[in-house]
Amino acid sequence: MPSSYLKREKFLELLLYLETFNHYYRHIVAKERPVSQLTLEDFPLLTKQTIKDHFDCYISSTSDSIVEELTTGSTGQPLKCLKTNEERLRMSMAIWRERKRHDKHVNINNFFGTFGAEYVKRYGDFFNFEPENMKICFEKLMKAEPRWLAAPITALKKYAKRIENRELEYEQGQIKFIELVGEFVEESDRVYIEKVFGCRTILHYGLRETWLVAYECKARKLHVLDDLFYIEQLHDSAHNQSELLVTSYVNKLMPIIRYKTGDLGVVEAETCSCGRSGQIVKLAGGRTAGIIKGPVEMLGDMFFKRTVYKWQQAGFDCIEALRVEQRAIDLFQINFIPKANYSEPAGLALKDFIAQGLGREVEVNLTIVESLPSSANGKSMFYSCLC
Repeated sequence: MPSSYLKREKFLELLLYLETFNHYYRHIVAKERPVSQLTLEDFPLLTKQTIKDHFDCYISSTSDSIVEELTTGSTGQPLKCLKTNEERLRMSMAIWRERKRHDKHVNINNFFGTFGAEYVKRYGDFFNFEPENMKICFEKLMKAEPRWLAAPITALKKYAKRIENRELEYEQGQIKFIELVGEFVEESDRVYIEKVFGCRTILHYGLRETWLVAYECKARKLHVLDDLFYIEQLHDSAHNQSELLVTSYVNKLMPIIRYKTGDLGVVEAETCSCGRSGQIVKLAGGRTAGIIKGPVEMLGDMFFKRTVYKWQQAGFDCIEALRVEQRAIDLFQINFIPKANYSEPAGLALKDFIAQGLGREVEVNLTIVESLPSSANGKSMFYSCLC
């Protein structure tokens, strides 16, 4: 991938900041060569584990207010994601700029994301697929007259099927745009959603650490936000696949430089028919969410992320990584890597949190392991259903 699309002035600005405010990268930046001569290749590849191992010196010093976001990602490896308010504002403005390219009428009042406590409070849990809950949630949502909806493809397919079966009331075209987030999207599923909802879908590729990284244009090409990010690809000849590496110009509090995303794909430089030139991402696969089976079906990935986060916030931040497998309707196997402060009471508390969230008695087996296997796409699935 040609480095000509690396924004040298923005990269230099980042390096000068790190030289002054970041202890971890200062040793790399402060070499004999002038900072202006440094290249990306002078920096080691970055992983979640690297950040966790060096967290105290990895976070830049700042007097700005800091926001900590949800720590549990799709790998099941808790990671504190810190941003200043200024960084969050720049990222938010970038997202809305991309949406406005498609629809000048979209705004915070007619755009509905299905994630977050505030959404659940107003419209219910979009990812609880119990029929009556889906009906109530969907009716509340449609009364609010959404112009845009953001949701993962797995959940949208569940609602689309009920619309097709006339179990949910929906008039084609009521929703104008659907932003597909959080999962890899098969083209056939995308066509199905557009047919049932009578609207356009748009791909959103992002990370918790950085928010939006690439957004689809009207020509259906996934453009990297090149004023904020640069992407490389790390080729694995043994498996003939490439992993995407992200460098952020905006994340300075928690620097993201040559960050191993775990996402497979290729990045190419081209001039798009939409008129934009730059890096375009083509994803080659990724996480597909599983559904918890039982009296009440739920999006497993989302349920366990929320549950583990609540458990952590209750004072039980003592697991390095975990994987959940549903092996029967009322049987869950959790393999996990413990931290040094893990205790049996913490494990019992996690079991209680899961049972309370599911609303029924279930058996939860906890097993300590030394490592968690990765799936074919390079990521360790957070939840999977085996029954």
